[in-house]
Amino acid sequence: MIKINLLNVRQRRRQIGVLREFIIYGVLFSLFILGIFYHLIVTQNQKSHFRKEIVSIKERLAPLEKIAKKIEEFQKKKGLLEKRINIIEELKSNQEGPIRLLDEISLNIPSQVWLISLSEKGSSIEMKGFSLTNIGIATFMKNVESSGYFKNVELIQAKQTMVEKRKVKEFTIKMQMNTTH
Repeated sequence: MIKINLLNVRQRRRQIGVLREFIIYGVLFSLFILGIFYHLIVTQNQKSHFRKEIVSIKERLAPLEKIAKKIEEFQKKKGLLEKRINIIEELKSNQEGPIRLLDEISLNIPSQVWLISLSEKGSSIEMKGFSLTNIGIATFMKNVESSGYFKNVELIQAKQTMVEKRKVKEFTIKMQMNTTH
């Protein structure tokens, strides 16, 4: 009888199987390593691209920041100019009141009356002055009230006093400006 040693063939097959497995695992490991390197290269390229994009955006942003600063300065100047304009307009509107007040008083004051002080607080006015007669004071009060620019004209005080060795009547009158006129 012939004896065949099959043990070598089995061992050989087993070695070939182990070698196949080793080759397959080696190829898979190599593919895995290649995948990692590919991912690393792609990530580095993306990183480089993003850095270039950031630099480009910063370059475009620099002139815009200068423009934004100029706009901010312009807005500050505009605000200051608007405040100045408002102040000027307010002064103009407030200027009309005293002019009109003095004009109305000068139109209605009799020749024998002269004023020494005039004060205005809101729409309330107080005048102090001298008159040669009580009739001069009464005429002045009547003229002022009939002008329509004033209302509630009241004689607060009237007394006789001496001015340059002459007897005169010192008076104080309060009144309101007629805001509807």
